[in-house]
Amino acid sequence: MRGLFRGRSLPASAGAALYAACRRYRLPHTLVEVSAALGIRRWEVGRAFKTLNRGLSSKVPVVSLGAYLKRYSEELALSPAVRSTVEEMLSVASKRPEVSGVSPHGLVAALIYIASEQHGEKKTRSEIARLGSVTEMTLRTTTKLVEKLLNDPAHASP
Repeated sequence: MRGLFRGRSLPASAGAALYAACRRYRLPHTLVEVSAALGIRRWEVGRAFKTLNRGLSSKVPVVSLGAYLKRYSEELALSPAVRSTVEEMLSVASKRPEVSGVSPHGLVAALIYIASEQHGEKKTRSEIARLGSVTEMTLRTTTKLVEKLLNDPAHASP
């Protein structure tokens, strides 16, 4: 453990520790949010976190998709109907191997966008993308992927 952050800046090391604590206690915060709070680049915190995670005896757990959903639905003031629709879609989509490389906060943001449109609760793509710490293009791409998985009978769950 000694010398783990050698060569890393103090803000990057602090950011890595803060991000690890957020994940450890299941607080849904992204690297973008942590790095913005500290005023440093995301990649600096990400590299320091990877170093920290490798040096720990037990790995830092991943924050669940449900935690992101809870946070985003509170911040967007989603109706219970939209939230339950997102939960249903989340249980289906998270089992598909096609979404394995998609960021968890991006996946939840895409599902919120789809469900809010279905229920007539118009939320702008930029509003949801900003909240999910993804670009509008990423949100658009993830939305298309998820819609294809949810609507295509060939991709139906076994």
